[in-house]
Amino acid sequence: MSQPATWTATTAGTGSAVTAEKAAVAGKSHYVSGIFVSLNNIGTYTGAETALVTLTEDLGGMAATALFQSTLVGSTDLANATYNATGNANGHTGQLSVNFANPIRVTEGKKISLKAAVSGSYTGCKVNVWGFTATDRTDPA
Repeated sequence: MSQPATWTATTAGTGSAVTAEKAAVAGKSHYVSGIFVSLNNIGTYTGAETALVTLTEDLGGMAATALFQSTLVGSTDLANATYNATGNANGHTGQLSVNFANPIRVTEGKKISLKAAVSGSYTGCKVNVWGFTATDRTDPA
């Protein structure tokens, strides 16, 4: 028996929102197996480096449904530190990694989005979501 088609949606950026999406597939559901979000200091900044991380399914014209939500707090925020682009402290500041033991099923024919609403004007963010697409959990196609 073959394995279901797997996928990964990845994006990176700066600013207030960084979102990775997986487009809908007619007649099939996405199953989200895991997520990974990291914050990266990219300049001189003192203050909160946080992200509200939300996994949603698009319900087509209605408000999106949140399937998972968590707050990521960067290590510089926890240490109340000032990091700068020329110092050794520049770089990775925090991460959120979740592997779902039971993949989250998205409503059939709906796209998913993993959004990190980032605070801090000098904070970069990488967002990754992965899983598989099938008619049900046992379908290999």
